[in-house]
Amino acid sequence: LSQNMNNDFFEKNGFIVIKIPHHIRKAIEQEIKRICLSKLNFSKLSLREIKKEKFNQISTSVTNLTNDNFLKYFGHSAFRNFSAQVTNLINKWVKNFVPLVLKRREASLRYIAEHELNKNKYLKKKQYMAIFRVVRPNRNDVTFPHRDYDGEIPYYGCYKSPIRLKDRVKIWIPIWGCNKLSSLRLFKSSHLNKKIRIRYIKKQRRKKPVVDNNFLKKNKSSIIQPIKDYKNSAILFHDRLVHFAAVNKGKNLRISAEFTVVTN
Repeated sequence: LSQNMNNDFFEKNGFIVIKIPHHIRKAIEQEIKRICLSKLNFSKLSLREIKKEKFNQISTSVTNLTNDNFLKYFGHSAFRNFSAQVTNLINKWVKNFVPLVLKRREASLRYIAEHELNKNKYLKKKQYMAIFRVVRPNRNDVTFPHRDYDGEIPYYGCYKSPIRLKDRVKIWIPIWGCNKLSSLRLFKSSHLNKKIRIRYIKKQRRKKPVVDNNFLKKNKSSIIQPIKDYKNSAILFHDRLVHFAAVNKGKNLRISAEFTVVTN
C-alpha cells in the first residue's frame, strides 16, 4: 500500500498489519531466549548454544516455575526489557519505517522510566524501552480490554521521549505460540470513540485501566484479529485503540514482543 493508503486505513481503523524485517525478528527471538535462560540459571551458555536452545524446552521450564517465581522473573516489565544492543537495533528500524508508513515527521522508541531503572540494575539510563510478554497455558496472565493511552495517565511524565511527542502508536509482534485462537484482539475503530468509560484496578501493585463493560457488550461485533502470517507480520496500532489478549489455550507459552513508538 502507498503511504497515503496506509495512513488513511490506520486513521479509520486504528491499526495496520506490517511486515517485520527478518534481522529484527531474529534478534528479538535470540534476546528472549537469552533472558529466559538467564532466569533459569543457564546464563553461562554461549551465543551458539542459545541459538540452538529449543523454544519447547524453554516453555516447559518456565511453565513449571512456581507462580511466585514466574511473577518474580516475568511479572514486572523492567525484567522483560531487551538489552540496549537490541533496543538500539529496533529503534534504528522504527526511525526509518514508521514515518514512511504513516504521515509522520519523526518516530522513536521512548526511554525506560526511572522506576524501571530502580527495579532492574541491568538497565541503563536513556535506554530504549522494548519488552516481551510471557503468557502461560490456561493461566490468568492476560490483560483486560484496555487502551494503552489510559495506562499512561497514572505514570504521566515517567516515560521520557527522545523527540517531540505529538502522539503514540504501538507495535505488537507475535513470536512463539501465537495463532488465530490465541493472539491479540482489537476493537476496530474504537480509537475514534470519545465516550468510552475507564476504571482502574490494582494488579501487581500497579494501576491498570479497564474499559467499561457496556462498551464491550455493545461492540463485540467489532472485535478482529487481523494477522494471517504469524512468522513475518506484526500489528501497528493507535494507543487509544481498545485491545486485549485471549487466554492461551495452547500447550506451550505464548510469547510476543511489543513497544511504544512516539511520533510527531
